Amino acid sequence: MSREEFESALEKFREEASSVEVLRVLVNEFVNELEDFDVEASDSNEHRLNMIIRDLEEDLDRIENDKLAEWDPESM
Repeated sequence: MSREEFESALEKFREEASSVEVLRVLVNEFVNELEDFDVEASDSNEHRLNMIIRDLEEDLDRIENDKLAEWDPESM
């Protein structure tokens, strides 16, 4: 699937579903792709997977700090 096809499909899905549903679908698909990533093929694939995971962790931490800095989960 090309990037343009993906973006078009994602936009169509956004129009038909809530943003939270879109994020959940994307997260599930991404996790499935990471689980299927072939690290047995080479050491470089292990390194690539490790870097993807580290970058994702950093991005998620940044988003969490930016978006949820004031949120108190215990107040719910």
